[in-house]
Amino acid sequence: QLNANAYADVLFTDFLKLSVNSTVIWGNSTVSSFGNMFYGSSAASGGEISKTANEGFRTNNVQTLTYFDSFGSHNVNVMLGHEYYNAKTKYLWAHAKGMFSPEIPEIGAAATKDDSDSYSTEYNVEGYFLSAQYDYANKYYVSTSFRRDATSYFAPENRWGNFWSVGGAWIISKENFMQNTAWVDLLKFKASVGQQGNDSIGSYNYVDLYKLSKATDTSMSAAFAQKGNPGITWETTTNTNVGLEFSFFQGRLSGGLDVYNKKTTDLLFWTSIPESSGSRGMYDNIGDIRNYGVELSLNAS
Repeated sequence: QLNANAYADVLFTDFLKLSVNSTVIWGNSTVSSFGNMFYGSSAASGGEISKTANEGFRTNNVQTLTYFDSFGSHNVNVMLGHEYYNAKTKYLWAHAKGMFSPEIPEIGAAATKDDSDSYSTEYNVEGYFLSAQYDYANKYYVSTSFRRDATSYFAPENRWGNFWSVGGAWIISKENFMQNTAWVDLLKFKASVGQQGNDSIGSYNYVDLYKLSKATDTSMSAAFAQKGNPGITWETTTNTNVGLEFSFFQGRLSGGLDVYNKKTTDLLFWTSIPESSGSRGMYDNIGDIRNYGVELSLNAS
């Protein structure tokens, strides 16, 4: 595997910066499996060999423009950005039997090349995002973000999704009325609500799929394999969290208390359909699920 990373920062002013970051990852793996012709399970077929080659290429490119400034007790950070991710995979496999010698573990040293396969896949995600953070006197914090992302896993008319978040925090221990409580190192109240998207269903589930097979020695045939659903789109999860962070007695006791609610809508789910349609099922955005609860963590020294 080879990894490469290139980045550049351009500081236009003391408070305006352009950042460009690109990452490339190339990987290749080969596997050779040999079954001896003299003993074991492969002896009946005169020995067997299979070879597999996988090649992957991924690139991620991010460009951001950031405004950051401080004036008086005010601190501001605003970022506008663009991101593009691309992943390609190539796969090759071959199997043969009737080997000449264990000393030549190659497909070309087999009497019968009985099976082989190959395919390639590609996956793209592109998005635009905006985030902003503000704090006053390092005591009151507000943040917000917005993303608009597209994925190649969905049909062109359903590829884009909008996701957002809003949050805030209050460092109570920095207030004047807390100055006489020396045993309190940190007391922070926080709250947030935000959305994320999920597209993890694999390629081409928005179109009907066909399987190719041999018809004659000189031709191939196509048979219906899976029903596609052009209406599938992003699964969306909304997280709401309210909590406290604390540290007492010079760090001897610390921890946090969080109350959370997590609701996922438009679940990407494999649903069964009548087999008379020629397929056992397809992906669809079906149903919601909700998790909620309370989390308490304590650390003592």
